[in-house]
Amino acid sequence: VSTQSTWAFSEELGSAVAQSLSFNQLTAQSIVLHLLADDNYPSRGNRYNLLSSEYQHIGIHFHTSTCNIIFASNYTPYEKLPFQVPTPSAVHSSGQPQLELKTTQFDTLHYAELRQIIEQDPLSSPPDPSGVVVSTDVDGVPVQLYLIQPPEDVVNTDQNNMTFLLGFSSGHLTATLIPSDPSVNIIERGCLVQSRGNLSCIQTHLPEPGEYKLAISADLTGEGIYTQIFEYTIIANCPIQPPAVFPNTFLQSHTCFVYTPTEGILPYTNELTPFVVEVLGKTGGIAVLTGKDLIYLEQKPQMPNIWCGKVRLQPGNCKISTNINLTHYEVFDLLVEEP
Repeated sequence: VSTQSTWAFSEELGSAVAQSLSFNQLTAQSIVLHLLADDNYPSRGNRYNLLSSEYQHIGIHFHTSTCNIIFASNYTPYEKLPFQVPTPSAVHSSGQPQLELKTTQFDTLHYAELRQIIEQDPLSSPPDPSGVVVSTDVDGVPVQLYLIQPPEDVVNTDQNNMTFLLGFSSGHLTATLIPSDPSVNIIERGCLVQSRGNLSCIQTHLPEPGEYKLAISADLTGEGIYTQIFEYTIIANCPIQPPAVFPNTFLQSHTCFVYTPTEGILPYTNELTPFVVEVLGKTGGIAVLTGKDLIYLEQKPQMPNIWCGKVRLQPGNCKISTNINLTHYEVFDLLVEEP
């Protein structure tokens, strides 16, 4: 049993992982009895975690009146994880060796591949704000938007995929794509909005020709209440394509920027899929949940805000999560197609 808060971040926990939380129980006996009774939870998930033969190891962290228990089918200490011996080609230009972590489910993403992915992102080197500056007032809070790309509020395009770059003075942004023709098939996840600092990148897909509105809304209080502050007009002369699906994003996505993958539905493949996530706030680790596997990404020494790696994905839901105080919070929710 480990009582260190880093337990779940630096070891490999096997193919089955679960978590139980107990609040306001101050003795070991009361914690166990509380979880066994498992009142108010019809699924009795905490009772299952304690009694299941699937879990052979536990880690326990206690802070003030909260007990966090991690259950795992296997446990491999950090020092016994399968690091490969660095080769000359794995030495970074700084002179520091780049350790490679490789399992059947995970492989290191090398610096050359990582830089290529990051440099392709529109926010890696955005142009200076120019074009239209939009000033508005929301409940007494002044807001300014800088239309960086495209630099106008009326956009003509012959492309299905569009990327908008915005600078904004405060709050968090979201976007909604609205076709003028209500018969156009627009799905719920028709936009992907990610922000870094006061720059926001909006990706959207136009499934067929016509006129669209891209409504920009802002949450200025951090309470998840969004108010529309601006609207693009898009005049599209593009081919007809099936609607694209973007990932579901959650509140914790404000603390991360996902470079890849950014598709909501990924094809099943036997190849490893690259994941690159930049952490904008505090985290104890970035993990990918696929099937029953919880796989932590690797933190690069020369790029401490970047967590990355190649993961073998299983069919079904796939989630990217950030670990804060031993609790996982979802950032992205994807779907891997059946083979």
